Order: sequence, then structure tokens, then C-alpha cells
Amino acid sequence: MHLALLMILLTANITIGYVVAPVLFGRLSSETAGELMGIFLTGLYGFDLLLLLGLLGLLVLQKRFRPKRELLLGIAALSVAGNLWGISPLMMELKVMGLATSPQLYGMTFAQWHGVSQVLFMLTLVLLVVWGIRFGRSR
Repeated sequence: MHLALLMILLTANITIGYVVAPVLFGRLSSETAGELMGIFLTGLYGFDLLLLLGLLGLLVLQKRFRPKRELLLGIAALSVAGNLWGISPLMMELKVMGLATSPQLYGMTFAQWHGVSQVLFMLTLVLLVVWGIRFGRSR
């Protein structure tokens, strides 16, 4: 069941991040595609956070929680939370300010914040894969 939840997380993230996003940006205006992706990613990050916390709770209830191994899930959850409640709202605020004028928040432009968001997104995926490998070996 744990690995099935992991596969759901990975599939949802890879599909939205690396299949849906390129299709949207290839077929729609950047502004429309960006608005849709903002909505999709907000939902995805909420979904990810619930599943990660649920997975951690399940491991605790089943007495299979290993602090060193599950630290990876905790860092992944913090990464997702950072995107959901930190970076995504900043990016939305920058969009409202008008991207054509290259506004900055905390000394960074939209493109720079987008880069930070992407790093956190990929970090989350890597952490989940590594956790899955470690979990599989410990069974």
C-alpha cells in the first residue's frame, strides 16, 4: 500500500509537471497556460501534502516508522509546503503586478522564483524516489 501511494504521488506530479504543462504552453497563450498551471499546481501541492502526511501517519500507526528513512518524506512535505504556501503566492503576486515590467519581490523576478519552485518540485520527486527505494529494501 505504501508503494502504491508513492506511485500515485509520482504519477500525478510527473503527469501535471512534465506532460500537462508542456501541452498547455504549446497550445495556449503563455498567460492562459500559466493561469491554468497555477490552478493545477495549487491543487497538486495540496494533494501531495495530504498524501505525504497520510503516508507518514500510516507508517506511524503500523509501527513501521523509521525516523532516518522517513526524514526524506518530511523534507519532501516541507518542499511541497514551501511551494504551496511560500513560492506560489509570491509568483501570483508578481503576475498581478504585471510581468511585462519585470517586477521583483524579495529581490527576485518571476523567472527566478519559478526556477526556485522548479528546484523544489524536482527535489520532491527525487526524495520520493529515494524514499521508495529505501522503503522497498527495508521490507
